Amino acid sequence: MTVVNILVQTANGKQWTVSHKMRRLEGVEKSHVVSGTYDIIALAHVAERDLGRLLAQIHDLPGVVETELCVAL
Repeated sequence: MTVVNILVQTANGKQWTVSHKMRRLEGVEKSHVVSGTYDIIALAHVAERDLGRLLAQIHDLPGVVETELCVAL
């Protein structure tokens, strides 16, 4: 399993909705609304081959503007 921290910027006022929807995605363990450059930080455990699928699902959520992945080494 690959451990990934996902940083998400959302459209104004969409952070809570996006965070709740992210928690329902397979592999996402936690999703927190935060202050700062990004609006959400999520923790996911996924097989490396499924990382692209998860990222595509996140980008398909209404209100997601940008993401950055931080893969644990």
